[in-house]
Amino acid sequence: MDKDSLTDKDLEQLAQLMALALKDLDCPDCCGPTHAFIEFGAQRYREEWEWACLVQVVQHVRRVKFGGRG
Repeated sequence: MDKDSLTDKDLEQLAQLMALALKDLDCPDCCGPTHAFIEFGAQRYREEWEWACLVQVVQHVRRVKFGGRG
């Protein structure tokens, strides 16, 4: 199937198949290490995102307070 020849109906069917496959993956008992890895990655992403937001705020405050130097 060529990506240019996909119709909306084809995309809808693919999305339904993906949703069905994801439902089967929601099982920590049978995929414990995989589930733990995904959870660890999600937690790490949240922590790094929070730090990135803090850095942006500090840089903005410095620019405002010190007139562009910071």
